[in-house]
Amino acid sequence: MTQRLKLLLLIVMSSATFVAAAYTVSKQVIDEIVTDLLWKYAQVSARYDAETLLRPIIKEVELVKHLSTHPNITSWGFHSDDDVYRSVAEDTLEQFRWQLKSKNFFIALDQNLAYHFNDVKTVRSETFFRHYLDPSAVYDTWYFEQKESLTDLSVNIATDAHLSLTRVWINQSIIKNGQFLGIVGTGIEVSSLFQQLTNHHSSALRTIFVDARRRIQLSFDGGEVGYPLRDSSNVKPRLSDVISNAQEYQALETLMKRQRMGQESEILMVQQGMGRAVVAIHYIEELGWYELTFVSIDEMVPSWLSSYLYFPLVLLTGLFALLAYVYLVKHWIAPTEYREQRLAFLARVQPSQQDYQSNPFDKYLDKLEKELRQNRNGVDSMVASRTKALDKLTVFDVVTQLYNKRGLERELRLELSRANREHYQFGLIWIDAGISKAIKGDSTSEAYSLSLQMVADALQQAIREYDIAARWADDEFLLLIRSGQCETLQQVATRIQEYVDEHPMIPETDIRYAGDLAIGGTLINPDMSLQQALALTDSSLYIAKSQQEGAIYIHTHTLEKKSA
Repeated sequence: MTQRLKLLLLIVMSSATFVAAAYTVSKQVIDEIVTDLLWKYAQVSARYDAETLLRPIIKEVELVKHLSTHPNITSWGFHSDDDVYRSVAEDTLEQFRWQLKSKNFFIALDQNLAYHFNDVKTVRSETFFRHYLDPSAVYDTWYFEQKESLTDLSVNIATDAHLSLTRVWINQSIIKNGQFLGIVGTGIEVSSLFQQLTNHHSSALRTIFVDARRRIQLSFDGGEVGYPLRDSSNVKPRLSDVISNAQEYQALETLMKRQRMGQESEILMVQQGMGRAVVAIHYIEELGWYELTFVSIDEMVPSWLSSYLYFPLVLLTGLFALLAYVYLVKHWIAPTEYREQRLAFLARVQPSQQDYQSNPFDKYLDKLEKELRQNRNGVDSMVASRTKALDKLTVFDVVTQLYNKRGLERELRLELSRANREHYQFGLIWIDAGISKAIKGDSTSEAYSLSLQMVADALQQAIREYDIAARWADDEFLLLIRSGQCETLQQVATRIQEYVDEHPMIPETDIRYAGDLAIGGTLINPDMSLQQALALTDSSLYIAKSQQEGAIYIHTHTLEKKSA
């Protein structure tokens, strides 16, 4: 597979992965944003219903609550069969009736279970009495249920079978000193209320009003209003009948309880038909109702819209992939192929189609590496030998093969440091071979070099293995004797003199060595510097040169310390 095809596959796979990842991530983010916006929209719609459209009901509730605490009403509740209390209470009820928008009232007293009602359409008679409540009658259970549940207020949409009226009934309990006296309230016409609610509802909204017992009182679905009444079993549909999923219903129940306690609600999604819907909960404390607003996500944001939004992403990704391929071929693949050809030329390997299909770099580089390693080993060996030779030239004298001045200074410094650390003496012997005078100062002649070599041989014969001999300058030599005794220095000097006397002829020539040796030595104390040691030894040599008899002078002085 060629490099270009590999690059194309890589770019295509990367682009596809990027589009898939971008689609997944962005869809999740967009879904969260849409869900949050729809939830806020549902909350706003619910608050609008509660604060604006349901305001007439809330206002009626406030008036009925005030009416239930009026002294004339509570007094009649304690004296239900007294005509005087009845008359006064009826006047009070008539006064409140004209304040009510519904222009009607009803009252049911617990002592005698008498039910009274009056509105503008009813012909005024001598009494407002209509009938007595029957505990065994299906249509009178609303009264006894509220009494048993000790509920102060209930708002219920129902049909009064005795009056043949369907109203939004506001049932307010009459309670005085903890005693239940009856229920007073009014009935609101539902047609005008429903007209106001349906005018602003979108088809994507479904609103359900449920009471504290989770019974559905009102529902708006796509502009259609519904207010389910009691069936033959005297039962209204409940919220659990709408939310079939038990887990979703339990979550909704939890949020409703939190909403009633004044806590912040949360976003909840439930299954609605074939799609999902966001639920917003608003508790209407004045009515004891919960308004549940379901917003269909599929209707508010069609699925095709989110898919079409990704077409530009696919196009842009494809364009970017094409540009990336062209750019990389131009700036990467083409230069790489050119380098392959150059490497093949340098490695003296003929490139083949098989090389381009695999990886020719390894083949070419292996060969070049092998050649470079061989050349590097040869260069390293040559450098090591040359370095060794150069190091030797820096510290050794070419003519005598002894240490030169630089080499001796290095060794002398080390010896001084060691002597100062371990506190001992050692010896220095300075030798003037006098060769320059014997051959009339011709330092470039072969005789001069041979004379120096002969003196160097004498020095090597006289010293021990751990002593050091060096050519200091011209025909002067310096010996480092690792001994703290003057007798040793004297013995070394004597052996040098004897060797020279026993070998009068310069090797390989017919020239007789005519040099006049002068040897001066001294012991070096550990506290001396390099200059002091050399100066003291030079003084000993000066004394040796000035002597009339014998050319050896060893300066004697002692140091009561250990010697090397």
